[in-house]
This record gives sequence, C-alpha cells and structure tokens, in this order.
Amino acid sequence: MSILHEVGFQYPCRTQGVAVNPDDEDAIVLPGEVVEGSIESSYDLPTIESGLAISDILRMKNDYPGFVLHYAKFETRRITVQFSMAPPQNRSLTRSSDGITAISIPLVWQVVLAILAIAGIIVVATGAVLKMTRGYVWSPPPPVGHAVVHAKDHETGLGIRNVEIYVDGQHEGTTTSSGSIKVENLLEGDHLFEGEIVEGYHDPDPVTATIVKDKQITIDLVYYPDDAPKPTTGYLYVNTSPVNGEVFIDATSYGEAPVGPVKLERGKHYVAFGAVDGYITPDQQTVTIQGDETSSIVAEYLIPGGDGAWYEKYLKYALIGGGAILGAALLLPELIRALRRRE
Repeated sequence: MSILHEVGFQYPCRTQGVAVNPDDEDAIVLPGEVVEGSIESSYDLPTIESGLAISDILRMKNDYPGFVLHYAKFETRRITVQFSMAPPQNRSLTRSSDGITAISIPLVWQVVLAILAIAGIIVVATGAVLKMTRGYVWSPPPPVGHAVVHAKDHETGLGIRNVEIYVDGQHEGTTTSSGSIKVENLLEGDHLFEGEIVEGYHDPDPVTATIVKDKQITIDLVYYPDDAPKPTTGYLYVNTSPVNGEVFIDATSYGEAPVGPVKLERGKHYVAFGAVDGYITPDQQTVTIQGDETSSIVAEYLIPGGDGAWYEKYLKYALIGGGAILGAALLLPELIRALRRRE
C-alpha cells in the first residue's frame, strides 16, 4: 500500500480538466488543483493492509508539506483518495489550457511593478519633453552669466544716470542714479555692450566682452567730455585662477599670469590662455580697451569632472533607470513563463 505515496504521480488520476500521464514519473500536482486517485486490488483487502494504507496517507503530509487530504474512501477492493496541494504564501502556480505551467505574480507585486512602470514612463516622457523644448537631454541648460554695466564720466569717475543701455542691439534698460544697470542671464560667449549718446560727451566706444558661465563681470562704458580728444591707448591686467597659466594677448605671449598693466591701443583685443596639466584650459576672451582706462579680466582653470548641476549628473541615470524598470515590468512575466517551460 506504500504505492499511495505516489497517487497523482505515477497512477491514473482525473483532476479538474487536467490530464496526468500515468507513465510520467515527473508529473506534478499543482497547488490549488484537486486530484482524485484510486487503486484496485485483485483480492479483498484485509484489515491490516487497509490500516497500512491509512498510515501511508497520513504520512504524505511529511513528504509533501502542501498536501491537503479531502477524503479517503476504502472499499473491498478499491481505495479512493481525493487531495490537493495548498498554494505557497508567496506565489501560486497555474496551468494554462495548453498545459504550460506559469507563475501567477501576487497582487502586491503586480502593483509594485505597475508603479515602477509608470515611474519609468514619466521619467522617459520628461526627458523627451526636455529634448523638444530645450534641445538637450544629457546636458544642462545653456550656460549663462551676468553683467553689471556702468556708464561713467572719465574725468570724475562718477556714474551717469538715465543712460539707455543696449546689449547685442537689444534695449536692456536705463542706468540708475549710480550709473549702473544689471543685465542677467546672458549666454556664455562674446556680447556687444553699447550706451546711448549723452549731450556734452564724445560718442562712447562700444565694448565687446566675454560672458563666462555662472560669473558676473563689470562693463565700463566710458564717456569722455567733448571738449578734449579721446585718448588712444589704455591698459589691461590679466590673471588666472587657481593656477598661473600662460597669457596671450592678440596671439603674443606675455608669460605666466598675473600679467599687466599692458599698454594697448584703444579697441578690441583677444586674450587666450596656455594649457596647464590637470586642468581645462579657459576659452579665449574678448576685451575692449578704452582710452586712458584700465581693464582687467580673470580666467578660471577648471578641474575635469567637477560638480555640475543636479540634472547634468542625474538625469541621464534617471532615464536609463526608468527605461530599465519599464522594460523589466513588461518582460518579467514572459521571462518567468519561459523559465517554467524549461522545468
């Protein structure tokens, strides 16, 4: 009667629409399925053998922890047993109509995967919107800097109020009582600064200056009284930070920074910088020398891989992670089914 240990495995069974091959020793009873199996004897079963059969049935709980006995029916020459396998708490197994076994993911994990999938979609959609509206995904917004424009009298050094200021031909406002106006969020690179004509002064020279990312520069628009000619030369100081780099003015080397005062003709000049090991070389800058005035610029050598804006560091990882989460949420059920097919 120990053969009852194998009811549902080696002997003919009829279940809820599931056919089990009696010759398949690897056939399993899936959790949740109700199985009824029977064996017949060619002779009347004595009481002792029936008792052994009962003992064997009770011991099936030890061999199969999920075994649940519904009933055992003992007849003269037949023993019929109906039982099922209880589903595990963390997952359940189901068998489709084509006989393929798959794992049914618990509801809580379905919700978690759905939330992760939605989060992935939102992240990817956000990246797409950024790309369409600002033209970038993997980099921060266009670099900008700021400038304080000062209209001043050359003779007194005092500011001139109510002067209309233009940047790249666009009106930016009027100087305050101190003779200054702040222009914010100018794109990195060269810009042309101009002031309107003021009675009693020569026309001010337009000033070309270089805006540096996240920096603020000062632009002096110098007004010379019209009772004397404009000076033809001025001076320039150049420094670098945090290291001393080589300074080139109009392609001529002036040695390592700090450099100056360098006497230059009035007008536009170009300042470039030499390479320093371990640092990013600053971009070339443009400066306008105004007669008998001293201008100064400072260039910054950056260390590669320095900190950037949060989106510069994390957006691409968020997009990659969101895509991975979305892909996992979509492919995981199919992967589980494929693994179950191989078992």
